[in-house]
Amino acid sequence: MNNTRDKIKFSVVITTFDRPDYLAESLASVLKQRIPPFEIIVINDHSTTRYEPILDKLNAANVRYHVNDKSYGANYSRNKGIELARGDVIAFLDDDDIWFPEYLASVEQTYLNNSQAAGTTCGKRLMHDHSIDVVNKLNEVQEDELRLGNTYCGMSGVTVLTSVAEETLFDEQLENGQDWDFFVRIVQAGRKIINITAPLFFYRVNLYSGISARVKTIRPSAAESRLASSVKHKTWLGEKAFNDRVAKQLLEGVSKRSHKFGWIALCIKFIGLKPTLIFLFSRFSK
Repeated sequence: MNNTRDKIKFSVVITTFDRPDYLAESLASVLKQRIPPFEIIVINDHSTTRYEPILDKLNAANVRYHVNDKSYGANYSRNKGIELARGDVIAFLDDDDIWFPEYLASVEQTYLNNSQAAGTTCGKRLMHDHSIDVVNKLNEVQEDELRLGNTYCGMSGVTVLTSVAEETLFDEQLENGQDWDFFVRIVQAGRKIINITAPLFFYRVNLYSGISARVKTIRPSAAESRLASSVKHKTWLGEKAFNDRVAKQLLEGVSKRSHKFGWIALCIKFIGLKPTLIFLFSRFSK
């Protein structure tokens, strides 16, 4: 980006997998932006669902459309988008979410007002209930807050300087916690992420194909990989935050899952008996 930041070129990177109908909606929200992006890049992670019905829309919007040669996952697709981006700032969007028309304009103003900003986050509005907004009121992404988890937003509310994205990249080995890990590494590097304290996109929850939905059906023996982001940053987190994060990842909603004792045993394996019991007591005593 130029030093004056007077004309920001946004590269919009949309990742998609097996959801052409949702992609059409998310793309439409990009095309309705008050400030048009410099470019739109769609990365299709080798979907099995046919995308032909919306290819005309992609062509009409001059979208750069890339199909991976096999399915590598969301982080690979985001990294491919970073590789292809030519703008000053990359704005990420998942195919199941929808930006408000003022999203890019608000982000641009945030960069103009904060010369040291390396990235931005923002609040979200739940798509199934427009009366519910999820907004972190802190004006900046802070390390102590990140130790509590990602209380800011998912990737559809994230932008970052292209140069920072190229340095940081996404960890393709992580199954979940990708956005949290991305934030942690940027903040650890001493860079500033400004949080816009307003909802700026519609967030679709409880998708059958989403990570949060899949975890309800997996067995404890297959869940250890979900802890990779926590283990990766164990030293930075500190003992208490690490224990809290692991317990929450493994035991949140455990009463509604199968193999309850298996989940509890896995938690004990990672953080010990006492922290596990403290977490369970805090949940079931409410």
